[in-house]
Amino acid sequence: MELGYIRKNENISLGRDQQLWDAKQAVLGLAKFYKKPRPVMIPVMGENFRGIADAVLYNMRHGNFASDYDCHVSRKVAHILSGGDCAEGTLVAEEEILALEREAFLSLCGEKKTQDRIMYMLNTGKPLRN
Repeated sequence: MELGYIRKNENISLGRDQQLWDAKQAVLGLAKFYKKPRPVMIPVMGENFRGIADAVLYNMRHGNFASDYDCHVSRKVAHILSGGDCAEGTLVAEEEILALEREAFLSLCGEKKTQDRIMYMLNTGKPLRN
């Protein structure tokens, strides 16, 4: 304690067989006072953002800065950031955003071009523009 490695209120288990029991007791003690955190509400950018994203993607595609599939993936991301079909400033629960993200991810994973991109990145370390 004098060297500052251990604080005065630290719990120390001297025996190896005692550590698990001490850890369990500490967790059970903490569980008595646990309260589930309130859901996080996130203001989303809404459908207006998706319109802006579509306009930017249109210009990027016609300027040959993005492929058709780049635009497809980007529209999925824009759908997530917009909170789905919500108005701008709508408060959306974190779980809903995660559900939109999961839905987009799984739908993209089922597409051949996504699988090609993943394999190409794993094999070469470079992104595939398909």
